[in-house]
Amino acid sequence: MSSKSDGTNLQKFIDESPTASYSFNGTNEQSKICRSDRGGRQTCLVLGMSTKELLDRMQKLEFICTLGLDVGNTDLECTKI
Repeated sequence: MSSKSDGTNLQKFIDESPTASYSFNGTNEQSKICRSDRGGRQTCLVLGMSTKELLDRMQKLEFICTLGLDVGNTDLECTKI
């Protein structure tokens, strides 16, 4: 289960670039969420929450998350609704 600080850290990370596209993947204990800037540089945040918890939080932040087209990549890709 995630801590309150994980939720706060996620909110701060999203607030830095609220219209960016995000991708994430992880385990039952930890997830990594990333975004890319216009130059292609990736910024990531590791959180102590499951991918299910992260998906739930992203949906509450009004993002829609789907699997990408690459069947070999299991990252969920999220865009703001």
